[in-house]
Amino acid sequence: MIPSLTKILFCIITLVLLRINRAATCVKWSPAENKFAVGSGARLISVCYFESENDWWVSKHIKKPIRSTVTSLDWHPNNVLLLAGSTDYKVRVFSAFIKDIEEPPSPTPWGNRKPLGQLMAEFRNSLTSGGGWINSVSFSSDGNKVCWVGHDSCVSIADATNGNTVIRCRIGYLPFLSCEWVSPTSVVVAGYSCVPLLYSLTADGKLVLSGKLDKSQKRESSGITAMRIFQSMDRNMRTENTDTVVDSIHQNAITSVRLYAGDKDSATKVSTSGVDGQLVIWNVEQGGINGGMRNLQI
Repeated sequence: MIPSLTKILFCIITLVLLRINRAATCVKWSPAENKFAVGSGARLISVCYFESENDWWVSKHIKKPIRSTVTSLDWHPNNVLLLAGSTDYKVRVFSAFIKDIEEPPSPTPWGNRKPLGQLMAEFRNSLTSGGGWINSVSFSSDGNKVCWVGHDSCVSIADATNGNTVIRCRIGYLPFLSCEWVSPTSVVVAGYSCVPLLYSLTADGKLVLSGKLDKSQKRESSGITAMRIFQSMDRNMRTENTDTVVDSIHQNAITSVRLYAGDKDSATKVSTSGVDGQLVIWNVEQGGINGGMRNLQI
């Protein structure tokens, strides 16, 4: 049985030629799943597509004007435009059109130019000379708006239908590490504060905090059993218990927010995972937050 299993495993491995000399830092499949993009520390993005003649995935590079590590990627619904955030404090929209495998796309509010690597829009994370590197980026359901969160504790949204106007909200929380659209005007963000939050665009064009997904009450330290303490120490490979209980479901930074039920136009559930080893599924109601949740620990 082992040789057969080995044969099966080798059958599903396909060579991918990224042509990078630094570590790959993020990867994202396109909506049509006929290509994927890989960001790296080589200050470029590899857009990969399958070449059937040689039975491997080849890549074409998007380089300029990226000046630092690419940290996050997301695809436009049209399968052509690519959103990228990097540690040079910039968010950029590129064309990732591969003429060998797809038809020319229809025009979008981001522009009509479509050659691979064409810069469609560029946004700086801060209006000042400083700022923070980009931790996560996301296209809206219609692809006309982009959201990003950076290490300067800001949530930002840009609208291509409104002259690429950027709406920023400086928060009183620790920086966010992930963001995801759950409706055309709402986005869920989470990060070092251990609590996922819902931000919404108002009719007058402001970005405001709608509420917290985590409505748990203050935890009592006496409720932690010896088994839970041992599990925490084993998971984090520690020999001493130095845990500090915080007033939230997640006990450490949330690193990922993903859609669990629904889509970016109308999501009903999202999942979060974090450094504490927990996977939590939250119910999200459009126009508000439902406090119900299902907590899974892995």
